[in-house]
Amino acid sequence: MIPTASGRFEVDTILALSTVEAKTLWRAKTPLIFFLALPVILSLVLGPAIDQIQGTGLSGRPLIGFAVLFSYMTANYAGHAFYSEYWNGTWVRQAMLQPSRAAYVAGKLGPITLVGFLQLLVFVVVAAALHGVPLTGTSLMLLPLLLMLSASGAALGMVLFVLTNSMRVFSSLVYLVLIGFGSLGGTIAPVSGMPEPWRTAGMVTPHFWAMRGIEEVMFGQGNWMVVAQSTGVVLMQTAVLMLFGVALLNLRRQKLSEM
Repeated sequence: MIPTASGRFEVDTILALSTVEAKTLWRAKTPLIFFLALPVILSLVLGPAIDQIQGTGLSGRPLIGFAVLFSYMTANYAGHAFYSEYWNGTWVRQAMLQPSRAAYVAGKLGPITLVGFLQLLVFVVVAAALHGVPLTGTSLMLLPLLLMLSASGAALGMVLFVLTNSMRVFSSLVYLVLIGFGSLGGTIAPVSGMPEPWRTAGMVTPHFWAMRGIEEVMFGQGNWMVVAQSTGVVLMQTAVLMLFGVALLNLRRQKLSEM
């Protein structure tokens, strides 16, 4: 089948936007701090105390928990990717070109989704190596789960972008989501130690299902059904966020350009 001009344009759009966003992330310093440095520092400082208070006996869990918590910085950098069009004054060009919304979103979110996935993968491997955690069962099944968690954060960032008019408001919301979802989802302390209403509320977050799947492979029996179910739930959450964000995305809508 010969690709159509429209199809080639969409591929070119994805590649061009992905290249720009990848270069932006590479040149920036803050992603390295949020994705790598903070999970390590917090797990070293707070990890022993959390283990002692909760009595889990799961060495390495705080490192994984903080990695999952800060993996949701994908939401923050996804918003940056969209708002950068207004900082750089390029939103008018996008409004005139009106590229495919699917291609535009894929190009904007692809690089940060990959960064989030690699961060999670690195911390899972490091936790297993440093703490002697045996990866039980089909550990490769974690890969789709980690990818979906990263993608859900990026999708949520897009949703917050379309619902806000300025980066200032977006930033306030995204940090509330980061801490709120992470706390309810059991990244800081296991949900088993929370009151019942909060445990139930935590099940709405992708973090809860991600931690459930990761803990099953790293600390549990390696039941593939548990991991598959967790992956399926995060996949559905990601799909809903993506569809909602793409449906509401309006490239002709002007927003405030302050950083």
